[in-house]
Amino acid sequence: MYERNAIVLERYFNQMFGYNMKNNIKTNFKDYCELVEYFEKYRDITDEEDNIMQEYDLTANKIREVQKRQEILSKKMAKYQTEREDLFQNIDENSETIQKKFEAINNNIEVINEQIKENANNFVDVIAEFSEKSLVRTNCGRTRRNIESEYNKKLTKALNDYKEIDVDIEKVAKQFIDTPTDDIEEELKENHSKMPHGGFVIRTGETGCEGNKHVIEYSLKLDSNPEFTGSVLVAYARAAHRLSKKGESGARSVFDIAPAMLSQMTPEELRAHML
Repeated sequence: MYERNAIVLERYFNQMFGYNMKNNIKTNFKDYCELVEYFEKYRDITDEEDNIMQEYDLTANKIREVQKRQEILSKKMAKYQTEREDLFQNIDENSETIQKKFEAINNNIEVINEQIKENANNFVDVIAEFSEKSLVRTNCGRTRRNIESEYNKKLTKALNDYKEIDVDIEKVAKQFIDTPTDDIEEELKENHSKMPHGGFVIRTGETGCEGNKHVIEYSLKLDSNPEFTGSVLVAYARAAHRLSKKGESGARSVFDIAPAMLSQMTPEELRAHML
């Protein structure tokens, strides 16, 4: 019954809102959800790209700092080398003074050389870091462009599909959304929440050689169909549990389950009150 009602209701809404058409408000909503998804992806990749660019700029600043330091060291080295060359032209001072000046200049040159070596190592390290950041920036930019391209495609598709939706169907959908539901909700609670149900099942048959006919009639009247259905499911779950405790397993149909397995009563209680 539930399946039949669901099928009828689905067909009703398909016709009412044009769901059976290629482009409708349901497919348009799906397009919108995909747009939102790709917009969020674009926002995330843009934020990631901004962070990468900041790291890239910091690494580029490190390179400029190393280059600036090398320029300062080179000027100092040139200054000491010039002083040493000038000292070779000095013949006015005594040998001891000239020797002390040579030693001081050479010591300064050695210190500068060590600083240049250290600066060279720093330059190699920062260049490796810069190359890594450049690769990450390139890959991130490519990903952002791909996501942006997909977003534009889906946006174009959503707009084109939306143009093909019948305007009358849009009006019906808006009218349906704006319809007050308080009275409908109250009516459903009062008259339809229990979903009463009932019916008759009649079976006929014959026995004996003379063909004696017999009729068995089953009657069902339910105040709440869902509650009754739930109770039946619980009863068969109880039976499955009892079978499991006996070590039995496998599929069963309703014909394979004895009524006593469904009841909460003991066999003695069933014979006393139900037989």
